[in-house]
Amino acid sequence: MPPAPAPPAFVPAGAAARSGARPWIAFALYVAVFAVAAHRWIAAAASGFSAGTSPYDSRFIAWIQAWIVHALATAPSTLFDAPINWPAPDQISAAEHFVSSVPAFAPIYWATGNPVLGVNVVALLSYPLAGIAMERLLAALGMSAGPAWLAGLIFALGPTRVPASVHVFKTLNFYLPLLALLLLRLRREPTLARALWFGVAFGFALFSSYYMALFVCLTVGLWGLFEWRRPGPGRARFLILVSIGVLVSIGLLVPFSRPFFACEAARQEIARLAGHHAALPDASPGFPPLHILAQLIWPADDRLPLAFAGVGVLGLAARRRDLRWAATVALAFVATGTVLLVGPVLWGGLPPVLRPVIGFLRTPMRLWVVTGVGVAMLVATAFEIVGERFGSRIGTIVLCLGTAAILATRTTVLVPPVIDHVAGVAEHAEAYREVGRIAAGSGGGPLLELPDRPARDTDFRADAMVGQTYHWLPLLTGFSAMPPLHAPLVGPLIGRLPDRDALDELVDLTDLRWVLLRPVGDWATPEARATFARELADASGGPSWTLGDFVLQRVERRSHHPEWIAALRRRYRPGTSLLGTPLTTLATSDAVGTVRLVGTIPPVRARGIAAISVEIANHGTRPWPGGLTPQATAPGEVYLEGRWTRAEGDDVAAGDVTLRRDLPAGERLTQQVFAPAPPSAGTWTLDLRLRQRAGAAFDDGRSSDVSVTTEVADAP
Repeated sequence: MPPAPAPPAFVPAGAAARSGARPWIAFALYVAVFAVAAHRWIAAAASGFSAGTSPYDSRFIAWIQAWIVHALATAPSTLFDAPINWPAPDQISAAEHFVSSVPAFAPIYWATGNPVLGVNVVALLSYPLAGIAMERLLAALGMSAGPAWLAGLIFALGPTRVPASVHVFKTLNFYLPLLALLLLRLRREPTLARALWFGVAFGFALFSSYYMALFVCLTVGLWGLFEWRRPGPGRARFLILVSIGVLVSIGLLVPFSRPFFACEAARQEIARLAGHHAALPDASPGFPPLHILAQLIWPADDRLPLAFAGVGVLGLAARRRDLRWAATVALAFVATGTVLLVGPVLWGGLPPVLRPVIGFLRTPMRLWVVTGVGVAMLVATAFEIVGERFGSRIGTIVLCLGTAAILATRTTVLVPPVIDHVAGVAEHAEAYREVGRIAAGSGGGPLLELPDRPARDTDFRADAMVGQTYHWLPLLTGFSAMPPLHAPLVGPLIGRLPDRDALDELVDLTDLRWVLLRPVGDWATPEARATFARELADASGGPSWTLGDFVLQRVERRSHHPEWIAALRRRYRPGTSLLGTPLTTLATSDAVGTVRLVGTIPPVRARGIAAISVEIANHGTRPWPGGLTPQATAPGEVYLEGRWTRAEGDDVAAGDVTLRRDLPAGERLTQQVFAPAPPSAGTWTLDLRLRQRAGAAFDDGRSSDVSVTTEVADAP
């Protein structure tokens, strides 16, 4: 590589002097502002979250960080194999990993054992870091200290960051101006040392989240192009050094992300078998109402910075070359973020070329982070123009008024008045630790915490995950962006507990060893919890412990199908069911079974739903695959074909119902069938017949179907 050339010809006027303005003073001011604005959050940081977004996501982020630290310290190879939704593998791949935030989180977590405090501290620090990163970038571009500081404040208080929450982990926006600053310095002096700093920062940004991986690639591409176009020597060296840093970091991210790719491939394969695509749906075509379009471009509660930025557009015609350059780059960022956000709405969907790139964005509004870089730069440009046009005195007054307006409108709403209290670390930490001690003394094993689903508008799965950070037993449930593939297999069984048969089958599928009953206040009534605990103890056959407000019940049962657990523990294999049974055509000798009505058919109304229970028996010598797609659309799945008939000759399809799971040879399973009722009242007969999709017909005379006659009432 040739020796480093002299700095390029273009260095913004006044940059050398202004960039030397004491950064620690600017940073201290940001810290002071956010210490005051976030005082309620800071006071509750050890036991609660700022309730700016979903409380379940906040707990999920704390759990992810705790798991990453735990895995790296105990078994790094299991980093993606987080023990929620057991026995599903690679559960980190259902969301984000935030792995580059671990160096900041880990010391706090190790010192306190409190994941809530750890993520709160990191999230709080991201606010002054975002401000100082933007302020330093603008100072390096030649902006005065006041405009640069205000623009940094606006950037730190961007639309994805107010109201505040630990959701900022997904878009740690300080990486964007930091990388732009490192590119600027690398262009001026393309040395190996500066290239190394850029490469390290770019790698940390890529590994902070997949949202940020996209946003930093956009930032480096845009800013790097403008830097490369600057006049002066060193272009080739700059391009080579940047390319090496980018390619090395991406080269590390791609193999690291293989579990994400495998998880998505499995979902797409099952979605294909089910007859639909799991990808982000296209937006509706047509031009949206203007108020909707305006809200997409920038949120209505943060329009003051846009007004400042509008003045900054005048920088395109400024006398100072650095202001013209800054305004041009800023508009490029605003245009990029806006087009990627609004374009799909106007075009009626994502163009095919962009779907692999940004189709994964579940929350496209996070592109405001990219737009926010341009808005902040235009704000600084605006106040620079005012100061130059009207003099320093007027400029200072306008700057003070603008700063006061931002402080009054944004910092006052930074933290919502209600703090999201996390009982798992405040009141129940010791109970969870005791769960871990008792389980460790009895061989460990998977745990189910109940109730798990919404009760009194609260979903306890995320709270159970916070509690898990104190014992690290595998959890049968979990809260994540994507439910596990086997959720339809275990969810209904959990809902049937403490039924003995449901418990047995849950053990078969998951090797369940422990059930933890949450405090009385989390149940519908104290009597409901007491009854549940008594019946669960009878069904499980093991001892129980009272741990503060919790009850821990040991399940003394063993799985009769360890092959099912092994199949669920590995990644899904195309050509099989979720439980590992091959999706191959059954031989005639294996396509033998019976369907029997359990109980009676409840009243049915025309165009309603008939809910009946049936018992299905496999009299063949091979297991039947089932439970892969909702309507048994995968070739090889065994299902029930339903039809309604009546004496008048009417024949109406009642839909195809997949077996709720695989059915081994010689075994039986009971399942509920929900069949669409016929369109009119009268005496109808429902026939349910065993079939295999694109395979055996079960019609050699040895199989028996169920036929139920019932009166269908008029629709209400």
